[in-house]
Amino acid sequence: MNKRTYQIILGLSLIGVLIAGIFTYQSYSKYLTTKENYTAAKKSFDAGNKKYLDNQEVYENSKKEYEDTKSELANIEKEVKTTSEQINTDLQTYLDNANSTVNLIPTLVEKLSEMEAPEGLVFRPADGASISEPILAHKNPTLEQAKSEWPKEWAESVEIGKIINTVISSSDNAILGRVKNLIAIGRPYQDNEWPEILNSPDRMRTFFIGSGIYDSSLKTNFSGMSPDNKYADARDNKVKDQAPSKEETLEILKKRDNNDSNLAYNDSGVHTDKDGMYRLVRVSSKEWQAQGGSGTLGFVKVYGNGTVVESDAEGKSLD
Repeated sequence: MNKRTYQIILGLSLIGVLIAGIFTYQSYSKYLTTKENYTAAKKSFDAGNKKYLDNQEVYENSKKEYEDTKSELANIEKEVKTTSEQINTDLQTYLDNANSTVNLIPTLVEKLSEMEAPEGLVFRPADGASISEPILAHKNPTLEQAKSEWPKEWAESVEIGKIINTVISSSDNAILGRVKNLIAIGRPYQDNEWPEILNSPDRMRTFFIGSGIYDSSLKTNFSGMSPDNKYADARDNKVKDQAPSKEETLEILKKRDNNDSNLAYNDSGVHTDKDGMYRLVRVSSKEWQAQGGSGTLGFVKVYGNGTVVESDAEGKSLD
């Protein structure tokens, strides 16, 4: 091999090596790029796969919750149906019992009318005795029993009848009704059964329930001005614009003032204005009183319906 040929072969070899090197470098660069892309793609896939798995878990949990809810709803529906059937059964039983009771009423009334009234101990002087002793008396007396066994209550009912009817006497049955009330509740009339008006003895004037004269005559306290009367606890919805009691007034004001412990309330009596009867109250500051002053913050009018109005000491509204 001559030198020229050797040089050519060597040159071609170098060129081949160079080309191979370039190709190898390009392939390696492409490999690195591909590897990087693969790594990024795998990372993206892993993230997507995790999200898929998470979503699949949420789906499975939701599916289970749905199945549990569906089962629970089925149980509730079953329970509602059972309860409804029981209610229908109970209602029918109630109606059957009601019909039976209605059918029994005439028989019960007849039997009760034949029964003697119950007895109880009453302390009063016996005939010819000077001291009180327990006497057996019928608590639901007949006319004759009321006269003989409850003489004090009978006399009181007769006097009340004279006040109500003036010159007209009460019937024995009306007196008996008052006697029974005195025995049962300690008052001649049930709440809301008191007479609406009284007539003066000359029948020229009329005194309505809720007035002071009515209270002094029947010993009630519908006006709110006679809390010590015998029947002061009686109530009646025929009374219009009745002033609240001291206790009711205090409760109304404490509620209005959120139970402020610094406030003191002093009652100034019951009065009347164009809006009806009210209780005038002086409101004071305990803190100011402790410092030596009167502590007066102002006055309020409290009406029976719970209305509170600011006023002066004379009851004149400030609004």
